[in-house]
Amino acid sequence: MHIDPVRNVDEVMRIGRKNEGKIRPIRVKVKSVEGKTEILRRAKKLKESVTHKQVFIQPDLTIGQQKLDKELRDEVKRLRAAGETDVKIKAGKVVKNTSDGRVQILYQPVRQ
Repeated sequence: MHIDPVRNVDEVMRIGRKNEGKIRPIRVKVKSVEGKTEILRRAKKLKESVTHKQVFIQPDLTIGQQKLDKELRDEVKRLRAAGETDVKIKAGKVVKNTSDGRVQILYQPVRQ
């Protein structure tokens, strides 16, 4: 991924207990938001690698953020099943690019 660990990474540790046959996830603490953004942006390159196809990088989310994220993904699936095209999640909303180049908000979850 070509990331400078001295500049971005603060701490690396395994999560969970040692068990036979189970792979434990690794938690990486980063020093700054910029480092987190850089790592997440470059995570796509792991899929292109032959040796790291089974490595996944995800941000650590709170339970509320996980629920909101799932709600948005479910809404995108529902809209795509209904025939909508070019639907995506952007900035916590489900949006669609219109033919005139504007962005139309199709779904915005209610914040609690």
